[in-house]
Amino acid sequence: MTTGVRKRDVPTLLVRGASSDVVTREAAEALLRLLPHAGFVDVADARHMVAGDRNDMFCAAVLEFACRCYRQTTADELSRVSSGNHSASER
Repeated sequence: MTTGVRKRDVPTLLVRGASSDVVTREAAEALLRLLPHAGFVDVADARHMVAGDRNDMFCAAVLEFACRCYRQTTADELSRVSSGNHSASER
C-alpha cells in the first residue's frame, strides 16, 4: 500500500472526524507523511462518518478543496497555453 500511496499524483483530501474510533490521529498523520501535498481537515464533534455527523463542515471542507484544485488547474492550464505547450488535440 505504501508504494501505491507514494505514487499518487492527484489532489487528495483526508477528512477525519476528530472523535473517530476508526482512523486515529496517528494513522492520519502517517498517511499525510506519505502524501505531503494532501490536504487534511480534522472535524470537531464528528466520529468516523463525518458527512453524517457534521455535514456542514464536511461539505465546506470538500468545496474549499475542490475550488482550490480548480483554481490551481486553471492557473496551470493558462500557464501551459501561454507558453505554447499544447497537445495536437487542443489545436
